[in-house]
Amino acid sequence: MITVISRFPLPAGLDIDTLTARFVDSVPRYQAVPGLERKYYYRTDDNHGGGVYLFRDRASAEAFFTDDFVRDLETRYGQPVTVTWLPTLVTLDTADGTVRRQWPAAV
Repeated sequence: MITVISRFPLPAGLDIDTLTARFVDSVPRYQAVPGLERKYYYRTDDNHGGGVYLFRDRASAEAFFTDDFVRDLETRYGQPVTVTWLPTLVTLDTADGTVRRQWPAAV
């Protein structure tokens, strides 16, 4: 597995309700992404936003997280986007207690 985190400064004056609505409106574009297992939308206390994406494998993440996709995010939010790639070694599902060891398949 691989976790990808996008982060960008939010435009000044963007209230939480508007941001949440934008995030909800974007959900359909992620629902059928091959290899994407989960996506979390977030906003930080220092006025940044972004997403945390959990992909089954790096190939799926790279196929989706293209330069064009990052440029689209930058256009939508009007801010530069940073992307962090994190090989995911172990996942825990607290709902059912499932633990999955990922290494070395995550790289």
